[in-house]
Amino acid sequence: MKMNRYIYILLIGILSVLKPGFVNARAQNTISDSLDISLLTCSQGPDAYERFGHSGIRVLDYKTGQDLVFHYGVFSFNTPNFIYRFVKGETDYKLGLVPMSAFLYEYDARGLGMTERVLWLSKQQKQQLVELLVENYRPENRTYRYNYFFDNCATRPFYKIEEASGGLIRYDSTWVKPVTHRMLLKEKTGENTWLDFGISLTVAGRADRPTSMREQIFLPEMLERCYENAMIDLPAGKMQDSLGEANIVLTRPLVKEKRTLLEMKPEVYEEIHNHNVLLSPLAVSLFVLLCAILLTWGQSRSRTREQENEAMTYAEYEQVQTHPARSVLHRNAWDWAGQIFDTLLLLVSGLGGIIVWFLNFFSEHPAVSENWNCWWLLPTNLIFALFIWLKFPQKICKYYFFIIFAALIVYLLASIMSDQKPHPAFIPLVWAMAVRYWYRAKEIQFR
Repeated sequence: MKMNRYIYILLIGILSVLKPGFVNARAQNTISDSLDISLLTCSQGPDAYERFGHSGIRVLDYKTGQDLVFHYGVFSFNTPNFIYRFVKGETDYKLGLVPMSAFLYEYDARGLGMTERVLWLSKQQKQQLVELLVENYRPENRTYRYNYFFDNCATRPFYKIEEASGGLIRYDSTWVKPVTHRMLLKEKTGENTWLDFGISLTVAGRADRPTSMREQIFLPEMLERCYENAMIDLPAGKMQDSLGEANIVLTRPLVKEKRTLLEMKPEVYEEIHNHNVLLSPLAVSLFVLLCAILLTWGQSRSRTREQENEAMTYAEYEQVQTHPARSVLHRNAWDWAGQIFDTLLLLVSGLGGIIVWFLNFFSEHPAVSENWNCWWLLPTNLIFALFIWLKFPQKICKYYFFIIFAALIVYLLASIMSDQKPHPAFIPLVWAMAVRYWYRAKEIQFR
């Protein structure tokens, strides 16, 4: 029979990952009544790639002892050009299949939590779901093009279960809040963290649009919440009456039973939620702005005194040079500090510009294009980090700094009016750059 063929393919495909006790399990022609299908939701972890949790579909047959987990989102850092392909949006993930015991052991060893929601599906729906998963696990089908918001470890189970149910699941959307993708991400990354900063840097305005229920279930936690509020119509046979034959349908909650399989360890929870405020992005950006203002004030004051000295007689000039605050050495110290600060500012913003511009113009990720951060992070800043140390391109530098100062003002205005909401740490950084670039464009006149 058809089911027997699928089970045979399944067993052949997982011989390398199953323990001996599972390998000896007998394949069944049909799904038994003792089979449970569950949605597994794994908690977030401290590492960046696990901050948003994970989902899996558990297939447990009490009669045969088979207990397997299908989970999407398996990848390897050893894949050739993994970083480049990931940034470009060409990352291919796979459907994984492991024994439940191994799945539990991995998350328990990492100190993470796991919950289970046993689904109330009919025997036919369970069989259809197993067939879909087994077919999907075949070598030619198991790889898929990963898309963080729309095709990931949570969305794939959602649509597989929906397909197996025959469209009989009825979702209650009253629990859905009017939130955006960016708001949901911040719930997992935390406010004012470096991970939140990096995501805000690369994810564009599309992440700030209101989301529907189906757009929110990209997070495993939201998928779990969606199922807890859903109902399913279960066919229960036919009924004959004077008007003819009619189908009997029973409506049940989609989630039949809830279980907590693993509790997150306290030390892992603290690692995820404890952040050093003094080293946060906002604190660092405010420090950078303070340094920019202080350096600009110091250099401006020194320039004013230099102009005053040029108007003095030789005797007056010799007299004021004895005062340390008005010495040439003191002026040069301010200039050297400003030169080094501006170089670092141009280098960092230039490197950030390479990443943001590449994502904006070349990546296949759907939420990174039309990024307003391209206005203040420019790859060309890398070139001018060298030019400010040379004498011949100073006229070019003057015009360049005026142009990017204007671009910074455009960004500040756009951050108020556009859909794309900037990270709080962006504004002090942009103002720091505006202060320095305006001063440098004006200061070139003295050379």
